[in-house]
Amino acid sequence: LRGLGQGLQTKGIQTNLDARLILRTYPEGKLVANNNDWKLNTLIVQNELKKYGLSQIHATDAAIFYSLPEGDYTVEVSGEYLSFGIGQIGIYVLR
Repeated sequence: LRGLGQGLQTKGIQTNLDARLILRTYPEGKLVANNNDWKLNTLIVQNELKKYGLSQIHATDAAIFYSLPEGDYTVEVSGEYLSFGIGQIGIYVLR
């Protein structure tokens, strides 16, 4: 999962969103994972993201590298540190 905020500026979209990505089960709402800065992931996760070309464009963009069992989930991207603006969620199936 990838949440872009300020990284969208390279595509001409003006936003000040510091992306926070949250993954929850649906409909229970149980937290599965969250991230607000892709570089805070472990080095192993950072390298996996880079390997698939999914490393973030901006340091404040978010990423979750997670193997999920079959089921229903909710993903949200929101502003961190009172930031706001346009965000984008990317969902990827990697094999």
